[in-house]
Amino acid sequence: MNAVEMEIAQALRKELGRDVHATDSLGSLGMDSLRMAQLATELEQRFGIRVDEELLDVETVEELTEYVRSRCTSP
Repeated sequence: MNAVEMEIAQALRKELGRDVHATDSLGSLGMDSLRMAQLATELEQRFGIRVDEELLDVETVEELTEYVRSRCTSP
């Protein structure tokens, strides 16, 4: 697990109060619109990125990791 994956897992554990796996669906984890908004704020603070509406298209923990990773390396 790389640093981004570890940070994502930690953010989700903080939000959900349980362990998560890369293949877990965010919906099955109970991520509703309010929790997604809270997670967006957490991700912006942890990674210094700007979260946009594309976050709403993310369906799994693995996709969330890729979403964050792509924004960390963008200019």
